[in-house]
Amino acid sequence: MRRTLKTTFTAALCFGLLFFILPASAADPLGDQLAAEAYPGELAIETLSELRGALPGQFDISAGFDFSRGTYGARQSTDVFYYPVGAGYRRGRWAVSVDSGYVKVKGPVDYASILDLTPDDITALGLDMDTISVSGIGDVVLGARYAAFEGFESGTFIDVGLRVKLPTASRANGLGNGKVSGDVQIDLTQLVGKWSLLLSGSYGVRSHENGGRDVQGVSVGVGRSVTDRFAVGAIFDWRTSPRAGGSDGRELVMYGAYDITRSVSVTVYAVRGFSRASVDTSAGLRLTYRFP
Repeated sequence: MRRTLKTTFTAALCFGLLFFILPASAADPLGDQLAAEAYPGELAIETLSELRGALPGQFDISAGFDFSRGTYGARQSTDVFYYPVGAGYRRGRWAVSVDSGYVKVKGPVDYASILDLTPDDITALGLDMDTISVSGIGDVVLGARYAAFEGFESGTFIDVGLRVKLPTASRANGLGNGKVSGDVQIDLTQLVGKWSLLLSGSYGVRSHENGGRDVQGVSVGVGRSVTDRFAVGAIFDWRTSPRAGGSDGRELVMYGAYDITRSVSVTVYAVRGFSRASVDTSAGLRLTYRFP
């Protein structure tokens, strides 16, 4: 039971930290959210395979849907539709993953200016002058995670994770910033009966061009195992802006994780943002299949 609680919470945290691989933008404020400059949870999706204690040497594949809406300081809202896919493998204390997906961004002309699109560009692309829409493949994120300490008796667990973003998304269409970036994250989880408490810290290396800078983040959360198959929780995430003078991100993530069968699990979540750099609202789900 303790291992189940811990891994369920870790999986939800990975969604909470800016969740999936969101598209990249070139400037603040929208870029703070869309640049995938920190990954929800910003990721390490492979921990979903641990929802009921995955066996060593186990693969998993996953797919999902995410919708987010935010103004990011503009007059109108920008909508982001994201369809993530991923694969992972874990053996012993180690887990690795690869994630990407298809993204569509629809927003006002304010967003076009962030993408450095001129009125002539908008006309040439056949876009509406009031609202533009761009879509394509997102960035690829490679992840690795190591269970540095597993205190089954004390209920204390420490995980160390590394994520590297590869700039596969189109920079010309404003879906990527064309830069490689990476994050190191440490998660401390304490289990108390059916409850799980989390404290997490991260540091991200970013491009320093055009006012860019490295980022730091802190997350705190609480989760509870309702049954041996179902868990719920909430995580508050704070992160610095990847650009000098940009707004810090502050988001509350609420989630539910359910084991449909021994091989199939689903996680649903909702997000509320509390800063200009965060989404106003977001919701989504992720379905994971583990084998053998």
